[in-house]
Amino acid sequence: MWRLQQHLRELPGVTVLPPEDASLSAGITTFKLDKLPYDELFRVLLSEHQMRCRVVTEQGLDALRVSTHIFNSEEEVDRLAEAVGGIVKG
Repeated sequence: MWRLQQHLRELPGVTVLPPEDASLSAGITTFKLDKLPYDELFRVLLSEHQMRCRVVTEQGLDALRVSTHIFNSEEEVDRLAEAVGGIVKG
């Protein structure tokens, strides 16, 4: 969902890996944080926010992948972006 990518791109220290062009993007967002390892980010999102993501280690990406679909609401997407923002601001 393009909304999630926009929110994440606004956060300092977050790298969003899909293309910036919305027409080339789909329902999968892959991102990582500069100051927190992917496995720790995965743990915090799951244990403290009850959000499940996929760890992506292929080709050294060391990132998280979030699949947003037609059945995800804007509120759910915003909640994920807020959780990541809180982690970034620490």
